[in-house]
Amino acid sequence: MIRLTLLQPGKELPVQQWTFEAAEKINIGRSSENEVVLYSVVVSRRHLSMVKNEKGEWIVKSTGVNGTYIEGEPVTKMVAYDGMIMRLAGSGPQIQINIQTDIHFLNLQLSKMLDTSNVLTSSQTKLEDEFIEVDKEGDLNSQFLLANREKASSLIS
Repeated sequence: MIRLTLLQPGKELPVQQWTFEAAEKINIGRSSENEVVLYSVVVSRRHLSMVKNEKGEWIVKSTGVNGTYIEGEPVTKMVAYDGMIMRLAGSGPQIQINIQTDIHFLNLQLSKMLDTSNVLTSSQTKLEDEFIEVDKEGDLNSQFLLANREKASSLIS
């Protein structure tokens, strides 16, 4: 899940939020054809796009004439991170990005690691234990992870 929050300087409450549960691409700009529409003269019709890559990362690609800025520096393409704040144009609106990692994506990555590994390292065991702890706290299904733990244990036996 990814949440985009339109920030207003000097205000504690966000102006607007957009939440995307299963999106692979999000377009931001002035055009009503975008998933996120911002009415600002400094924002281009298609100012930027965010695309989820095969690793599950969100890639921000700026196509706006007035640019996109992260921490005051202009960017054309970069990997988004949780808590990142983008400014559209030098003096335009700011959007904060909040990313929650999909547990199913993490399970898939863990499965790939275990299938290609001949030896289960202690760091993988720790990682798996952390996933199970997250799973218990988040009340998610841990059967997949437990099955892979047994599979991993048989690799080093």
